[in-house]
Amino acid sequence: MWRADGTCFPAEYWSHFIQDKDEIVGAVVTFIDISKRKHAEDGLRRALNFTEVLLEQSPMGIRVFDGNTGICLKINQAAVSIAGGPVEMLLKQNFRELKSWQKAGLTSVAEMVLADGEARQVETDMVTSFGKTLSTRYFFARFFVEKQPHLLTIGQDISEEKRLTEERQQMEEKMLHAQKLESLGILAGGIAHDFNNILMAVAGHADLALLRLSTESSAVHNLK
Repeated sequence: MWRADGTCFPAEYWSHFIQDKDEIVGAVVTFIDISKRKHAEDGLRRALNFTEVLLEQSPMGIRVFDGNTGICLKINQAAVSIAGGPVEMLLKQNFRELKSWQKAGLTSVAEMVLADGEARQVETDMVTSFGKTLSTRYFFARFFVEKQPHLLTIGQDISEEKRLTEERQQMEEKMLHAQKLESLGILAGGIAHDFNNILMAVAGHADLALLRLSTESSAVHNLK
């Protein structure tokens, strides 16, 4: 609607007819300025859009489950990629019924989080419901919406990270083994050098003894 000063504003209105017997003789129209409400609604819409974009662009797999029923309420694309299945089927899953979660020990962790509200982190190897084998890191947290408990899961595929870590550990072990062999070689060389010096001293003394002994001495044969 337009004000007298030329500015406009959003409004709601109601109209009621005025009747005289069976004849409509006029109407009463009530207008309400809803500028504040529209501003609040626009703010909420922007906040929801921001949340949706943030959720979809997150590199971490995010899922939200109903804490009472266990049904999946929300999932982002990263979580879909981790699971390796269609989003339609993932949204129908109940975390309490997932055998993949049970085998990986995730179900019991989720139940503990819902029970005491303490956030937890778990790293585990698992096979998803769609047959995808991977190493994962999961973060579990509880939150409430309208006094109802919900389970937030943030997952990450750490298969490549784990592979690189294992390769680095193997390289470190090989380098440590090589260093040990090098140290052993240096030690052995030092011992051989010292032993050779001792042998040379013994041989020198034996030669001196031969010079002083008579050729007929029985010790000559032993010194040679």
